[in-house]
Amino acid sequence: MADRGPDQDELLARIRELTELLLAADDAPTAFQHVIDMVARTVPGHPGACLTLAGERGPVTVAASTPLTRSLARLQHERGGGPCLTSLRSGCRVMVPDLADERRWDDFPRRAMALGVRSMACFPLTARRGEGVPGALNLCFREPHGIDERGTEISEMIVEHAGLLLGSVLRQVDQDRLNCQLREALAGRAIIDQAIGIVMAQRRVAADTAFALLRQTSQRRNRKLREIAADLVRVTGGGPPRPGTFHDDTKR
Repeated sequence: MADRGPDQDELLARIRELTELLLAADDAPTAFQHVIDMVARTVPGHPGACLTLAGERGPVTVAASTPLTRSLARLQHERGGGPCLTSLRSGCRVMVPDLADERRWDDFPRRAMALGVRSMACFPLTARRGEGVPGALNLCFREPHGIDERGTEISEMIVEHAGLLLGSVLRQVDQDRLNCQLREALAGRAIIDQAIGIVMAQRRVAADTAFALLRQTSQRRNRKLREIAADLVRVTGGGPPRPGTFHDDTKR
């Protein structure tokens, strides 16, 4: 792969940055998103990423970097299986070099390819020390063999570190407060999805491009992405945005 990612000094600097961000995060969803954002900009190839944790009643995807990775996570929950869920349940790394050659998980490979994904790499958060947060990080790439040995090494370093830090974050958040935070975050995601649909229709672009445009506007105006999305929905629809119905993946 042409993109070799950060060198060792830069990688250590980014891990220190992630540590500072997680320790400063005052709610769990923000901490989850910090992990996803760091992975997306650090792992060679800049993959799509999502983070899935083991809940009391089943797995729940708590953060995703793009609409594509949210759709991929939803597909695994609907099918009851896939690389990320296998990694979460087994505590082992799961690599899928080319979905076209994959025979596991019934029709998941075919449906994932229909979304534009060709290779995946999934890493358990408890990969090396058997402690931290029970969950898994899912990386997806649009081309076959999207991750090489260097990318795998970088991913495992981030995942090991993030798993231990997230364990500390979650210990400070009681279950009721965490559920409330997740409900608010997922309701905000529904509004963002509505805004993505509007941008797709107005600009005639794909979902990932629409999401990137919204994020650029958020950064340029120094306002939260949810606020930018809500304004767009309000102006376009002539009324307040619908937060959507909360669908709890842990109840599947």
